[in-house]
Amino acid sequence: SSTSETLPPTNVVMNSCNPTIQIVDIDFANGGIISWVLDAVEGLLRDTMERLAQQLICSELQKALQGQTKEFLLYAKKMLDRYSSADATVSKDALLAREQKVEQSIPLDSDVQLLNLQEQDTNTGKWIHQALNKGVEYLNAMVDTPSGSRELQVNRWLRDYVLDTDGALVLEQPDNGMVVYEGHDVVTQTTIVLDRVKLVGLDTFTQFDPFEMPSGNYTLHTNMAWEYLALEIDATVTIRPSTLDSSIIVDSSSGSSPVVE
Repeated sequence: SSTSETLPPTNVVMNSCNPTIQIVDIDFANGGIISWVLDAVEGLLRDTMERLAQQLICSELQKALQGQTKEFLLYAKKMLDRYSSADATVSKDALLAREQKVEQSIPLDSDVQLLNLQEQDTNTGKWIHQALNKGVEYLNAMVDTPSGSRELQVNRWLRDYVLDTDGALVLEQPDNGMVVYEGHDVVTQTTIVLDRVKLVGLDTFTQFDPFEMPSGNYTLHTNMAWEYLALEIDATVTIRPSTLDSSIIVDSSSGSSPVVE
């Protein structure tokens, strides 16, 4: 985005792409003397073919990122705009009116009563208020890190009980992967399968106020800040020879292995 400190990203740019491809052998067939000549010099062609394949992988990966991921970012921006726009800050009267409208739309039994967060004089209100304050106070305590710096206790708690050994939260890990891109042209047939998506940086809290004093009867305010948040995506790119009738490549061995990155 134009201002990353206040606006979420709306576009995906691949800064680097460094696949490693090694072609062991190239066989030319059904071309008469031309095939014989090409077979004789195929060792000289491997470097060129490897470079072309590497460029193709990066090109197909960029297409997938521009398509699927960009749509997700636009959706995320639309959701976040609800909290950063002028409508996100409302007066107490407007908030109470909104809560009353929602309360009237919820079917409740006669013996069910909503918990009014403003009424902290009741026994239940006092207990909940004290429990929330104790929890937030504990998680906001400053603790030492192995490197000698200081951080919020909530970061250590997340590493111990929520995040994996890499300090990440797995958001998506399909059992058999999820196909996010399929392309087929006269040269190759390319498939990109999403293996895993991880959220990194959740344990870098610099501000943690999940339950600020409510301004409405049933509404809590939340303020949180991180040093950084990042997505880590693991994907498998599979490239096979094209099977189209117009293909310029003839795969003479149906059992040949595809290129997988």
